[in-house]
Amino acid sequence: MENFDIAIIGAGPGGYVAAIHAAKNGKKVALIERDKLGGACYNVGCIPSKILLEHSKLVQEIKRGNSWGIEVPKVEINFPRLMQRKDTIIHELITNIEHDIASNHITLYRGEASVVKDLTITIGNETIKSSHIILATGSKPFVPQFEGLETSTYYTTDTFFDIDKLPDQLTIIGGGRNCN
Repeated sequence: MENFDIAIIGAGPGGYVAAIHAAKNGKKVALIERDKLGGACYNVGCIPSKILLEHSKLVQEIKRGNSWGIEVPKVEINFPRLMQRKDTIIHELITNIEHDIASNHITLYRGEASVVKDLTITIGNETIKSSHIILATGSKPFVPQFEGLETSTYYTTDTFFDIDKLPDQLTIIGGGRNCN
């Protein structure tokens, strides 16, 4: 069983940054992630929404330019290509996270962590021990229950950023919190 100074469960912005900070301060660090590095923020939240927001601002600027006499005959959005660009940017950012983890000699475990006793953690068939544990397990979407939802098509942050066609209309319920 390998021993660590700090084990961090969750490799989103809170977890991987804490891991890098601890490693740079001489600690032996384990970072555990069951899903994707970067967590909700990088994969289904802040980063993809800001990328699409920047694209929408560009469309608005083109329309504003038309009113000033800079004429663009027709603005067409190639939505699949836009989404591909989003995926490319996210992939590059996550590649940078992987590099930072490796270059700081952080041991990365993939899988679901369970704290069993005495700061002992199991990840699949592996067991590690740590002097300290940081829980940085992130978030998941909340879907409120209301009449008709079961017959409606709806998206959450976990599914919206994987759509392949721009919706004709969209209603957003809730806003979460802005992560800068």
